[in-house]
Amino acid sequence: MVIAPLSLSNPHSGAIGTSSTPASANLHNETEQALAEVELLAQNQRKLGTLTNRMTSILSGFDRRLIKLESTMLPIHRSTQTLIRIQENVDNVLRSLNKTLGHYDVLQDEEPLLRQGPSVRDPQPYLDTIARVKQGLDYLARSDLQSQQKVMLKMNDLIELGSRNVTDMIRDWVTAESDMHGIDVAEYVPRGMALPRLSTATMDAIIPLFSFLKSLPTHPQTHHAPFSSALVAYSEIRGRYVEASLSPLAQQVVTYSQERLSSTAGRAGMTAAWQNDEDDTGYSRGNAGLSNWINAALDLTENEYSILEELMQSLNPPSSQTTIHSTFSRLLRAPLRSFASTLSTLQNEIRRSSSTQHTFFAFDLIGALSNASQRWENVVVANCARQQESSNPHSEQTALHALSESLVAARGSALEIFPTYIAGINAMPMQREGEIPSTTINEITYSSLNFMRQLCEYADVVAPLLTSLGAGMWMMGSDRAPVLSLGIDSETQSILSQYLADVLAALLNALEARSRAIRQQSTACIFLLNNISHIKRELIYNGRSSGVADCLGPTGIELTDGALRSAYSSYLEAWNPVIGPLMEDTPGLTSKPSGPKLAGMGGNSEKAAVKDRFAKFYDGLDDLERLHRAFPIAREDEQLKERLRTDVVRMVIPMYSRFVAKHKMGDFSKNPQKHIRFSEQEVQDRIVSLFT
Repeated sequence: MVIAPLSLSNPHSGAIGTSSTPASANLHNETEQALAEVELLAQNQRKLGTLTNRMTSILSGFDRRLIKLESTMLPIHRSTQTLIRIQENVDNVLRSLNKTLGHYDVLQDEEPLLRQGPSVRDPQPYLDTIARVKQGLDYLARSDLQSQQKVMLKMNDLIELGSRNVTDMIRDWVTAESDMHGIDVAEYVPRGMALPRLSTATMDAIIPLFSFLKSLPTHPQTHHAPFSSALVAYSEIRGRYVEASLSPLAQQVVTYSQERLSSTAGRAGMTAAWQNDEDDTGYSRGNAGLSNWINAALDLTENEYSILEELMQSLNPPSSQTTIHSTFSRLLRAPLRSFASTLSTLQNEIRRSSSTQHTFFAFDLIGALSNASQRWENVVVANCARQQESSNPHSEQTALHALSESLVAARGSALEIFPTYIAGINAMPMQREGEIPSTTINEITYSSLNFMRQLCEYADVVAPLLTSLGAGMWMMGSDRAPVLSLGIDSETQSILSQYLADVLAALLNALEARSRAIRQQSTACIFLLNNISHIKRELIYNGRSSGVADCLGPTGIELTDGALRSAYSSYLEAWNPVIGPLMEDTPGLTSKPSGPKLAGMGGNSEKAAVKDRFAKFYDGLDDLERLHRAFPIAREDEQLKERLRTDVVRMVIPMYSRFVAKHKMGDFSKNPQKHIRFSEQEVQDRIVSLFT
């Protein structure tokens, strides 16, 4: 672009040029200077225009060249991107190969470490080694390559090897806390001490191990489950510990039943009871330690469940209730088998023995089982039932319900005792018909009272059994009706009172039958008095009712009092040979005085009769004196002896006094003192001496 030059011509330049003033000169100079500058500016502008045109041409060339460069570089760029992607893929493949090959190297790198086993003080490095193998196994499992199956199987073998070593560590920890000889449970519970638990150190050591094993897979071929195997090891150790702790108590019970109790084979009935009672010291409730044994089993079981539950809930993640129940069920297998075996042995001992000791041992067993049945259901059955019902065999089901099944069996066997005992009492007089009993307390009295006394001690056990049997059903097969059905309101009497009344009635009838084997009536009366008074003394001692009397109620007292009154009257009748000669003169004999020589006597026959009556009186008194010396009466019953002494003296002495007074001054003999051998006081002293 060309800029036209500026024209500086002025039409009035002549006028200006003619001016010669200073102002005009200055203006002219400035104008010249401005024009010079304008000219310079115009030149620069022309140069700038030239440069601009050149730059425009250069830039246009660059633009054309860039277009050509772009068209040249674009294919190259596209090829480069493809190469980059190929390179990235190659790198990824290489990394994957390196990672895969690295997992293959785990077999060689970790196997020696796994075979060495863990360190007890620091098992974490060993667990990390197993974790690396598991990580490699998981990686190969996700790749799902057929060529890796052998490697994966080898990794599963290594994991199984490592898990078994970890399980062995758990076993060592738990074994150290579980005395295989067991503990003395009696040293803890009776003294209010808590049973031993796993220590904090042991729990802190095994909880991480269990949690780690819980994360390991099951071997696909051997089906070895690490966590389950560890639980099995734990259960077996603790189960043996519980079994060993209960074994001494169980053996004590079995030994007591086999050695200290009579072991007459067969079950001939309660008729054999008194055959052994002479050597028996009697079984008292709790002697065999049945309740201690059963309660110890429940205490240990409850303690083990608490330990197991704490352990399982402390794992990461916590175990389910199903796992706890299945583990607890496995833990109790050995203890329950031993428990069931012991109960079976006790049942066999009870069934094959007929001694009264085993009878009350059976009641003790029933009581102990009954008291523990609800707790057994809560502690044992409830915590094992789900697992037991789903998988375990019938034998373990039986062991689980051993307590309830033994209770049912024991109750069934015990129901036979009640009718059998009464039948035995009724049959005893016939069995010993040829034997003449002494007048002391008979063995049947001792055994029956002991039986009744112990029945009262087991009232809580016996009453439900009698209820199951049914009131009066214990008299089936007997020719006698139950006592409380004979006009007595049985509704006011407990079931135990009804049975005891029938036992007492059978005892009294048996004593009456035994007394008939004694030919001399006076001796038989002493036999009955001694035995029935002993029964009464056992029921009422020092004016207070005994436990048996409280269980019997008024019916038992009435039965005993009635029998005692009858025996008392029979005994007084035994004095008839003594008081008979002292009775009033028989018809034809008179005591009227006929003169100073014979006062009240007739002929010789009358005199002889008086002499004979005195002689019979003294002979009868001598006979009774010998009888009482040979067969003392009521040795331990001072009240009965005092009563008999008073009644006999009151019955004999007045009649003797009248008879002596009547004939002392008579003429039945020239020497009356020869026939009147004793004064009234002497006769009384002799009678009194019979009851001292």
